[in-house]
Amino acid sequence: MKTLELDIFSDTDEDEVMKYLRVLEDKHIIGLRKSKSTVLPGEPLTVEQLNRQIEKSEMSKAYSSQEARKYLGI
Repeated sequence: MKTLELDIFSDTDEDEVMKYLRVLEDKHIIGLRKSKSTVLPGEPLTVEQLNRQIEKSEMSKAYSSQEARKYLGI
C-alpha cells in the first residue's frame, strides 16, 4: 500500500478531480481521507521560491480530461 498526498491547485478543477477519485474509491481501488488544510510553521516563501515551485509544477506531466479518463479506465 502507498499513501499519497494530493494538492489540487485550481479550485475550478477540484470537482472534476474528486469525481475521478470517487470512481476509483467506489471500485475499491483507493481509499480517500480528506484532511483539513493546515498552515505549516516557518517562513513564508519568497517570490523567487514560489516562482521556482510554479515552474516545477508546470514542467511536470499534465493530462487532458480525456487522457485521464482513458488512463483511469472510466
